[in-house]
Amino acid sequence: MKYIILGMATVLSISGCGGGSDLPELGTVQGKVTVGGQPLATATVSFSPVTEGRPSSGVTDKNGEYSLLYTVDIQGALIGQHRVTIQENATEEESYEEGASESETGKSPASSSDESLMFEVQAGSNVANFEL
Repeated sequence: MKYIILGMATVLSISGCGGGSDLPELGTVQGKVTVGGQPLATATVSFSPVTEGRPSSGVTDKNGEYSLLYTVDIQGALIGQHRVTIQENATEEESYEEGASESETGKSPASSSDESLMFEVQAGSNVANFEL
């Protein structure tokens, strides 16, 4: 009987180890990016915490809609104030145009490189739409 109790105690203590999550508190973020009222497709939307922490990012679809990822398989962004940057990405077709500059392709970065876009992520679901 003594060995059974000792064995059960060992199993219980082992099963309790390492099961916790080390993730900070996140809020999910989704939204839409438009330029002149038109959706901005294939743009990278990045949220960088004003304080410390890992940034989150997502890419807009053909409708200008995006969802942020904290890691490859975890949606969301850290709770708190973020600097937002939106960078328009060249399409594959535009990337291969020989000698075409940004001004010739009409593609310039649609971004907030001056760090004027800010967004505060709250716990739960957040909607962050941007008109550039």
